[in-house]
Amino acid sequence: MLELMRKHARNWLMKVILGIIIIVFIFYFGTMGGRQKAETIATIDGKTIAIVDFQREYENLIDFYRRRYGEMLTDDLLKKLNLKQQAFDNLIHQAIILHQANKLKLEVTTSEVTASILSLPAFQRNGVFDDRIYRQMLRSNKMTPEEFEERQKKLLTIAKVENLIFDAVQISDQEVYDLYRFQNEKININFLQFPPKDFKGKVMPSRKDLEAYLKVHGNDFRKPEEVQIKYISFSSEEEAKMAHDTIYQEENFDAYANQKKLKINTTGFFSLHNPPPEFSRLSDFVSVAFGLQRDEISKVLSDEKGYYILKLMTRKPPYIPTLSEIEREVERRYIEEESRRLCKQEAEIVLNRLKKGEDVKSISRQKGLKVTETGFFLPGSEIPELGSSQELSKALFLISEKKPYPDNVLNVNGNFVIIQFKEKGKLDNDDFEVKKEHLKNILLETKKNEYLQSWLESSKVSMLKEGKLKLARDIKEL
Repeated sequence: MLELMRKHARNWLMKVILGIIIIVFIFYFGTMGGRQKAETIATIDGKTIAIVDFQREYENLIDFYRRRYGEMLTDDLLKKLNLKQQAFDNLIHQAIILHQANKLKLEVTTSEVTASILSLPAFQRNGVFDDRIYRQMLRSNKMTPEEFEERQKKLLTIAKVENLIFDAVQISDQEVYDLYRFQNEKININFLQFPPKDFKGKVMPSRKDLEAYLKVHGNDFRKPEEVQIKYISFSSEEEAKMAHDTIYQEENFDAYANQKKLKINTTGFFSLHNPPPEFSRLSDFVSVAFGLQRDEISKVLSDEKGYYILKLMTRKPPYIPTLSEIEREVERRYIEEESRRLCKQEAEIVLNRLKKGEDVKSISRQKGLKVTETGFFLPGSEIPELGSSQELSKALFLISEKKPYPDNVLNVNGNFVIIQFKEKGKLDNDDFEVKKEHLKNILLETKKNEYLQSWLESSKVSMLKEGKLKLARDIKEL
């Protein structure tokens, strides 16, 4: 890749970067290095990336997504975005690019830095650079012109390296046409369905079969830990607290209830995930109940109905029931699994016969199966009379006139399925010509990103091996 980049080094054009720089990013970019005393997360060429750099990058990303999504940015979405990993990767990737730029002896001139600053809309008034706005904005961000220009130089250096990589990316007409086909080419297939329920009548397990099944799959039937508690209810908090203190000191739960003529209620055994319905509104009930030791009383708990003191009666450890206790459930599971095995086995036998050239209609008559034709549809969409699944969608792109059947039997909505290629629909070449340029741009941007990410990862691996990049902290520690 470095040889490729050297080959294109003189052809660099300053494109994209001047139009897309976000002013917030400019002010906060480029803080790695110069913090030798700060705790570091990585070192590259002797320059440190401090944890404060990571924190700033992380905060910038949060601010960016808040501006982008507004109120839609929930805690759940923030978690899915994995911003800490993004921030960590951004800093490492920036450092790698600057290292490779230095290795390639790529430089950004003073005139290039000046031209980029003059072109930034944030510093312009009526389309013309305004020095007063420029300096005022720098002061508000506690930055000198020299510091800002140095950071801008780093940005432009990164853009220069990225553009060298992007210049090597090419998209062929065939790739564009393949994308159009992927999005627009419809297919017509035949299919055979094998429902496992049709094989249940063939499965008649003996007790020995069930015992063997339970021995192998015992953990699937394991009963979780259960507890049984008794409790006293109170109408006021003061009454409940007074009772709690007395019972705790005198260890007389039952005697206190009898003395005060309070009813002692008892629950049945319940597990961690199946608490008694009367305590469904108590958020900490389960944790308190399972945290109690034998004969220990709880703190005072409350909901809108009243106040409660709990006492543990019995704790039942987790266990695997005997076959006699759960024979019906074991039998149901055994029949279900065995019928699926037999069904899949039958479907595989039929598929192998079809691959050897036997006629699908002839086999279907022998087996009492129905051959269903779907009509034309787009692969990836819901298939008429069949449904959809991920493995089915993949298989549809692999079958053709030369290879009419998939490699394996498919699992679709609980049934085993064999599909047979029938025909593909005709594409509209005029429509393709209209969309060609747009599709080419989509592919180009996708491929550029893939090239850049691949180059960054290979560079990272190489630099780690050579000791030029050292990671001091794991993302889990940040």
